[in-house]
Amino acid sequence: MRKLSDLGLHNSNSTNDSAIFNDTNIRFTEDELTLLSKGLKFSYFPDSVNLKKIQSEFENIFTRVAPLIDSQNKLLKFKTCLSNCYSNYVSSFFFDKRSDRYFSKDIHTLVNSIKQKVEKHGLIIIKADKGNSVVILYRSDYVTKMLDILSDRSKFKEVSEEHTLDRLRKFQSFLRYHHKKGVFSDSEYSDIFPTGTTIPTMYGLPKTHKPGVPLRPILSMVGSFNHSFAKWLGNKLESLRNAKSIARDSFSLNFLKDSSLNSGYFVSYDVVSLFTNIPLDQTIDIILDKLYPKTPGLSARDQTFEGMTKTVFKRSLEWCLKDNVFIFNSKFYLQIDGCAMGSPLAPILADIFMNYILEDNIIRNTEHNFK
Repeated sequence: MRKLSDLGLHNSNSTNDSAIFNDTNIRFTEDELTLLSKGLKFSYFPDSVNLKKIQSEFENIFTRVAPLIDSQNKLLKFKTCLSNCYSNYVSSFFFDKRSDRYFSKDIHTLVNSIKQKVEKHGLIIIKADKGNSVVILYRSDYVTKMLDILSDRSKFKEVSEEHTLDRLRKFQSFLRYHHKKGVFSDSEYSDIFPTGTTIPTMYGLPKTHKPGVPLRPILSMVGSFNHSFAKWLGNKLESLRNAKSIARDSFSLNFLKDSSLNSGYFVSYDVVSLFTNIPLDQTIDIILDKLYPKTPGLSARDQTFEGMTKTVFKRSLEWCLKDNVFIFNSKFYLQIDGCAMGSPLAPILADIFMNYILEDNIIRNTEHNFK
């Protein structure tokens, strides 16, 4: 809304959202709300520090990095640097604690008070979907709303943990085979081959600006077996996002200042749950048609993009986009269709599909003059 106002477009319904959205009947004191309003990333100094644990962490860093250093002189400099960092870290803690720059007993009391209310009344405190607001919900309501989302059998289904282990083994075999075939260089293979992976976790962000406070499902895929590969593919597809219909930021709309709407209309559309409603098979076909256009006299097998044939690239996309398993509330689920919000490929596929809808269908097949 602020961005539209900056562009000279009047908006009569602009409001200032509160930093705290409490959707429960539990009351918090003014001091507790003030602390929560600082946001979930606000941190404070602890009462004490475990010096042995901190020292062991610095020693662990030295042990892991030392084999990568090729000379004793550099190794000694690195060791001295780590030693100084450790000393500065410890001394700064005791200095700041004495000067009370960041440390406050009142904050500890407030934090403990908030924790007690959360545990006693079964609450959950999370970030809002938009902005930096902090949202307080009953955990039972939060779980119920998430289960309502997961009950859509066209998008999700419950599976066993074995499904995840089997996919990991097959994915590793896929990468090994094509690395031997020269599709991936040694450095690329090292970056994308999964080791020590974790199972993605789904969570929801409350849409406080909508009635009933629905949740936006987010899939945290960092550390999953195909996350690095998805990022690698995303870099290859970045060029396909470029289109007139894409506004990267508010600066992309600066042309509106000098535009006259006397002979036309300014129209804005909203797609409901865009990421989860992206038709994966159709979007994959759109991508393949753009990367591997039909060329007279050239066989599809002879066409390559970034060293990959059409078949290999399609399978690569499927590994990152289809049959993703995740955990919610200690149960395993499989995403059947749609793109997970949290995947590195999600915003890229959303742009590609919406470009196709707008430019290849609506704009091209209409007599109206779109700008």
